[in-house]
Amino acid sequence: GEFIYKISRSFFGFGCYLLPVILGIVGISFMRKGTLEIARLHAIMGATVILSTLGLIDLSVNGIDKSTIITYGGQLGRMVGWIMKPFGVYGGILILGSILIVSLIILGNEKPNLVAIWTISLPHLPSLKKIKVSQILAT
Repeated sequence: GEFIYKISRSFFGFGCYLLPVILGIVGISFMRKGTLEIARLHAIMGATVILSTLGLIDLSVNGIDKSTIITYGGQLGRMVGWIMKPFGVYGGILILGSILIVSLIILGNEKPNLVAIWTISLPHLPSLKKIKVSQILAT
């Protein structure tokens, strides 16, 4: 376990803590029925979230110079930071930040069924069970 931790820590930096969360989100979208296109999109956006986050960490710690501290962004963040070198520190942060925001918006684009959640979690309110989804959407 320690060997895998050291390898993932050197490759992802602090992103090794972000990786299980993104893999969980992508795994849940793969398990849903009939959403293979959404699952592919979530896999791509999950990878984009990780890459842009590691690049942002590397740019904020090391700037555009040679990455001397790879503890935070890891080797992957160093590569993304090197790609952003022509844009400078602030340009790279703006580009990676906008990519991160767009990826998070696309990753969380599914609409939850709140009526089903409320009827399960609030059984003492029988009036919610009588409400149909079409009535809610019509208002």
